[in-house]
Amino acid sequence: GGSPRRWSPSRGFNDLSDSDPAEMAQWARNPTPYLPRTLDRTSDSTSGELAILRDISGSMNGLKAKWASTVITRLIEIAKKNWMRVGYIEFNHRSKKHSLDGHFFSRDHDTVTMLAKRLTCDGYTNYQDPLKDALVEFQKLPTPAMSPRSGLSLGSSSSTSSSFSSSRSSSTHSRNGIHRPNRHILFLTDGLPNQGDCRVIDERELATSLGVAVHTVFIGYQRSPPVLDLLSNDTLGERFRAVRSGSTIRVERR
Repeated sequence: GGSPRRWSPSRGFNDLSDSDPAEMAQWARNPTPYLPRTLDRTSDSTSGELAILRDISGSMNGLKAKWASTVITRLIEIAKKNWMRVGYIEFNHRSKKHSLDGHFFSRDHDTVTMLAKRLTCDGYTNYQDPLKDALVEFQKLPTPAMSPRSGLSLGSSSSTSSSFSSSRSSSTHSRNGIHRPNRHILFLTDGLPNQGDCRVIDERELATSLGVAVHTVFIGYQRSPPVLDLLSNDTLGERFRAVRSGSTIRVERR
């Protein structure tokens, strides 16, 4: 099911009907152990979606803005390799949701990368509005297929500037045997919220009901706000801290 998206290696003779015609003709003339590539007919919903929510309040100005940009840029690279659609929101006391050609989730990873390189920061901090904006977009998505697919794994490593890594995984995560779709929010901030509902109760409940995992990244050495732990724990997300390590940025599990 789904529309052709890209080429992929053939898995066997059953895929030959979707093979590249020119390669198929060449293979027929001179058969080899390597079958012609085939069209990848995977639907959008199986590869997953990632919404990046970036704090651009006044306290993020300077070095922290550069750290955030580096972490997000690396994560977009991983999403691109995994054929995930990405959405991008910047927030301070307001939420600014970026859309590309009228769509929040997009595979235009290069444009999202350019947005992530901006370093201007000002204003206060509101957690509620950006989470609400992102979850509205997840609500619009169709029910995903539950088939194996390359997903996004958020792991830790002390040897790289970013610990986000990709892996072969299924399109779902689970708790108590209940499968959930490959849908993620990365919430990146350096401080406490001082606008809106600072406990984001409704947003935590909605994310849980939608099966959206909220991964939180706290920038800095001080103790992270407890609400970030609640966000991640309630939604099966991971908790991370971004700190400086020499000339690089290390993202480690909390």
